[in-house]
Formats: sequence, C-alpha cells, structure tokens
Amino acid sequence: MGSRYEFKLADVKLGGHSDTVISLYIHATSSNYWLLSGSDDGSVKLWDTNDPATCLHSVVLQEREPVTSICAGGKPDQVFSASASNIYSLIICESSDNDQQIKIQHSLFSQGVNQDEINQLCISLRKNAPYLAAADDTGCIQVYHASQQTDSNRRQLYKSILNKHTTICSAILFPKNSPWCLLSGGYDCQLVSTDFSIGKTLWSLNMQNTDKKAPDNQLVNPPFVHSIVMQSSQPKQKRDVALVGLGNGTFFEILVKTGDILVTRENAHASGVIQLLSVNPNLVISLGNDRMIKVWLKEIEMYQLVAEIRHDRKLNAAIIQTCSQGYKLYVADVSSNISIYKLEITSD
Repeated sequence: MGSRYEFKLADVKLGGHSDTVISLYIHATSSNYWLLSGSDDGSVKLWDTNDPATCLHSVVLQEREPVTSICAGGKPDQVFSASASNIYSLIICESSDNDQQIKIQHSLFSQGVNQDEINQLCISLRKNAPYLAAADDTGCIQVYHASQQTDSNRRQLYKSILNKHTTICSAILFPKNSPWCLLSGGYDCQLVSTDFSIGKTLWSLNMQNTDKKAPDNQLVNPPFVHSIVMQSSQPKQKRDVALVGLGNGTFFEILVKTGDILVTRENAHASGVIQLLSVNPNLVISLGNDRMIKVWLKEIEMYQLVAEIRHDRKLNAAIIQTCSQGYKLYVADVSSNISIYKLEITSD
C-alpha cells in the first residue's frame, strides 16, 4: 500500500512586514512552537504556530538592514539573527502570568567581525561548547563561541575560515556526527569540507565538474551551491549524509566523511534549487527559482516526484513543521506576506 501526497494552501496569510520576507525559523520551547520571520524591512517578527494570524511581537534591529538569516541559539530560549555584517542574540521571553504574553529581547552579539553582508548563520549544538558560524559575501566564514557574549568581539570569535571560497559563501552546515567538520558552498561552485578547529580542508568538489549538462547551461544556470542541509537520519545512524542544492536545478546526497556523491536528482527544477528541506530519511522538499515547490520520495536509491505546487511569486525561503496527518510549510516570497501550505499524507 502506497501513500498519497497533496499540497493545500491555507486561507490565512501572515501579514505584518512592510517589505519582502527573506528568512524563517521555528523555535521550539517547552510550551509551544514559535515562528520567527526576518525581512528586508530590518525587523524580526514572532508568530504563534497554533494561531498564526496575528504577529505577537516585533523588534527592529539597529541597522534596519535586511535580516538575512535566523538560526538556533546556544541556549534554550535564544536564537541568533544576522543583519548586514552584524549578529544579534534574540531571547524569547514567555510570561509566567496568566496573560501568556511573549516578547523578544535583543542585543548585539557581534559587530563587524564579518567584513560584508552575512548570508547564513548555522549553529553546532555541542553540549559543552556550541559554535556559531556566519558566512558572508567575501567568501569568509567566522566561527564564534555561541555561549559567550562579551564586550569584545574578539573574545567570542573562535576561528576565521579564510581562502575556502573566492566569492560569496552562500551555504554552511555543521554535520551532526562530525564534531569539527564544517561544510560550505558558494558562488564559486565549490563545495568544501573543513576541519574548523585548525582550518584544514578535508576535501573539496567543483560543482562544474559534476554538471553533466551541456556547458551552455552553466552560463544560464551555473551550479552555484545554494543549499546544504543534513539528511534526516534513521535512529542510531552514525554516518552523516548531507543534501546539496545547486543553481543548475540539481540536488544530490553526499557522504560528509569522504565527499562521495551517493544519489543525484538531475532536472529537479527548471532553474536553481534555492532550498532543500529534509522531512524524513526518504522524503525531501525542494524550492526552486522556477516558483515550484516539490516533494521527492527516495525509492531504490532514486528520488521520485510525488507532489508539486506552483507558488504565485518568486520564492525566498521556507520552514517545515510536523502537524496532524502531515506537515505545515511556511513559505516566504518576494511579497511582505508568509504563505502556509499543508502537505497531507494519506494511505491509498
């Protein structure tokens, strides 16, 4: 017996930003799941995923520059956000009173250590020493002690990862079971694995060499690395497998330890794969510059398309949440609103 996958667009849209929404993150606490959104208007807004129609709280970061990334923090009530070349610590404060008020307290975590706009933040949730990585437009990656916040930027900076990319570093990932490994990808079409404790390159791949399409396609849709995420793993699985999305419409699985490509899905999109979401070990959602949102099921070492929907605007970001009978997908596009899709999974 198989399963049926179907997208349904919710009637409600989350409106409150005054400009394009470009980053999304879901923060789990003991009481709820909170959606955070970052925008070109320089603000971060907080939404209740159980009742998302109204924004609960909003903060405007001091530069009023685009909030390009939001990720988990080093503490249970903390998240990090990036705006321009700066990083902010955001504390989610839940009231203990009966009024159930919630708000965000924000403070500057790092200022100007990254030399250009930060594209992505990523955290390594090690129990004793969490690290925060920030990739920027110069191609550099700064790695910070995530649990430290002092008056000196340099005291919390752990390592500068230089000379791995010749242009924009667009995607980074700390693999789950590889404690000193940092994966990074950029607009130089390089995918690099680095031991960030010493800055040593473990392996690197040029995506232009893996592109089997005609060279002319690389001029239109070059294989920039847009997305790197961990593949959801089976219980007790120790090997790390990452999913990588490219500007030529391809995504693939790669073994983190060796850099071996395991499974490739070519022509997943008509243009760039801008984001991948690993739902479970065999189910992946991809977003493309072709406005398509697609669901892929891995069967016999091949990814088969099982559901798709065309969004009405160019896509920027998405985040997924488990719900009854399937998943909720929050989607940000070039508008100031956030759309909600429900991916329903039913048995035939």
